[in-house]
Amino acid sequence: MAFREATVQTHDTGVYSPEALAVLYRVFDESFRIATGNGPVRSGWQDDVRFRLAQVIMCGAARGVKDPLALRRMALTAVAMGYLDNSAVY
Repeated sequence: MAFREATVQTHDTGVYSPEALAVLYRVFDESFRIATGNGPVRSGWQDDVRFRLAQVIMCGAARGVKDPLALRRMALTAVAMGYLDNSAVY
């Protein structure tokens, strides 16, 4: 299933199917790759980015966001806003 065609399907119980988890992992991996790029990264920053991306992606999925591109956009926006708000930390 192509990334752009995949959606996150959940059950009312909040349990994700293996296919939905695969989509969430792809969203996370792609978001992390975009957020960190190929340049040098300060120590500890990658862990903060990973945590924030995962947090936003899982919260979005739990709230019913099923579009992988929307989830990625939400996650990257949250990381960018955190960077702007805490630029001294990064």
